[in-house]
Amino acid sequence: MSILKVNTIQKKDGTAFPLGKLGQVVQAVKTDTTTINSQTFTTISGLSLNITPTATSSKILLMMSVTGAGDMSAFRFLRDSTPIGIGDSAGSRPQVTASSPFTNDNKMFEIGMNFLDSPNSTSQLTFVVQSRNLNSGNNAKIGQSVTDTDDNQHPRTISTLTAMEVLA
Repeated sequence: MSILKVNTIQKKDGTAFPLGKLGQVVQAVKTDTTTINSQTFTTISGLSLNITPTATSSKILLMMSVTGAGDMSAFRFLRDSTPIGIGDSAGSRPQVTASSPFTNDNKMFEIGMNFLDSPNSTSQLTFVVQSRNLNSGNNAKIGQSVTDTDDNQHPRTISTLTAMEVLA
């Protein structure tokens, strides 16, 4: 197996595109279960992390992978107290990063989303994943199936939030 290392990528005119370099990488891993039963955004316990950019020009690449069950659940990124990576405002529609498909008792979802944030800061930043239900009476079960029966068809899963500093 060979590995290709690229130091620069050339434009048509022969000049090089600037390539970002990775700085620090921070990850939160959630291995337990949580039930979200609110129509208000709630931080998912265990999916929170802090990162301090080394320069104001740094960008933060966020990657979430949330697994669980339930239907009509929505998810979003939050930087400190600001929702980021969300859809445009349109009437009373919730502005979210991603939403879950309809699932039943034995089927689980995986919500994966990436977002490149430009915080323009060298202060410590807190990033979290939040969830809410889109319909009253629905619950999101993070890390488990809806009924969570103790058998081979109802697994326990992990969810992650990763932040990578991209140096400009």
